[in-house]
Amino acid sequence: YERAPVEYKAPNDVLAKLRELGQGGDELDEDARTPLEDELLRRFAASPEAKALTEIESCQFVMNFAADYFNATIATLGPRELREIVFDIIPRKVSIDASAARWIIEENRAFYTFLKREFGLEKADACLQVLGGDAVKKLEAALSDTSKFGMAKSLFMGGQEAGFDM
Repeated sequence: YERAPVEYKAPNDVLAKLRELGQGGDELDEDARTPLEDELLRRFAASPEAKALTEIESCQFVMNFAADYFNATIATLGPRELREIVFDIIPRKVSIDASAARWIIEENRAFYTFLKREFGLEKADACLQVLGGDAVKKLEAALSDTSKFGMAKSLFMGGQEAGFDM
């Protein structure tokens, strides 16, 4: 008897499973979280909200930083934590040019709009407010502010600015 490989079967309500992971109080199980988030991103990529997007990557930043810094999933992340991720953690940790601010904000707006429509995410409206208004300008400023860069990002961006292929 040869056992066939088991494929991951995502639950219908991926967000509910992510919410359950985030409620235990213990450290999030990355092996349980990652396939659920991957399925969520697959569904988002196929959604009407993602049609205008060229790539889907920055919402993965948000989900990873939510787990790493707040022990939260996208289902349990609140607007305060999202604000800190977008305007403090991403500018400090992600080696990306300030011109990417529009892409990051627009992609995450589309993601939260999808989460609200598809799953009825309770905190979606509050998180969309964080990503609304002058969020692009605010993120551009934060991504340009060298005093916000972490050590690794400072080295990377400095090398890039000096003309090195980093």
